[in-house]
Amino acid sequence: MRRFSFDQYEFDSASSEEALELAVSSVAQHPTLAEFLTDCGASSRTGSRPPVDWANWEWIGGTVRARTGLELPPIEKCEVLLLSDESDDVELAIRVDSVLLWYHWWTTA
Repeated sequence: MRRFSFDQYEFDSASSEEALELAVSSVAQHPTLAEFLTDCGASSRTGSRPPVDWANWEWIGGTVRARTGLELPPIEKCEVLLLSDESDDVELAIRVDSVLLWYHWWTTA
């Protein structure tokens, strides 16, 4: 598993107090999203699937692409488990083919 951590200095404004944690793995190492989330230290092993028109998907896709080089397909073409969808905390797990991704963005501002 690879882990990426980004503090407020990685964002447009260091005063934003934003942070982002990403983890990337494969189904060879973590056969299920639940096992992957346990190893990531996620807030939960369960969640719900966001709607196909979920407004944050494009933003998350751009962030993942910019930080890891991974291209996310449309939301309906992957398994997505939404753990938190708040204005100051977004956490989810994504499975695309054999790739697993944990995404956790938050701000204290």
